[in-house]
Amino acid sequence: MGQTLNFQDFFSPENNQYFLISTNEAGYKIAWSLNKNLQMHFCRAADHELTIKNTTHYFELFEYEDSSEQIWKLVKTKSIKGAPIAIREISIFDFIIILQNPLDKKNKIDFIRKIKSISMIRLIQELKFEKFSGKTVYNLPI
Repeated sequence: MGQTLNFQDFFSPENNQYFLISTNEAGYKIAWSLNKNLQMHFCRAADHELTIKNTTHYFELFEYEDSSEQIWKLVKTKSIKGAPIAIREISIFDFIIILQNPLDKKNKIDFIRKIKSISMIRLIQELKFEKFSGKTVYNLPI
């Protein structure tokens, strides 16, 4: 296995909401399924780049902006080009959905319910953050 990263190296927990997805399918199939089943419009975007110690890693990225101008990102959790790399804390998941503005409780429950109904998705889990001694930590209640 290649390098591993800590979650904070890759994403900022501030003001974002994260949903982790486990699947055996390719990114374009997940994006297509979300588009079809949730009336979204994910499109392939330029890979998310991350440079560590002079090595650039690329993570597959799909983006969608809804009618309320909410930005949705679907990102593969393992690098697709460059040296192999995984995000240690979420390495059992294949994709992460990032929202710039968190969903309210009702919409979050509805979103998770709809995702669970998609047969190619084995698991969806919200990643929650908590503050301890001024340090942000993540909580994966799996």
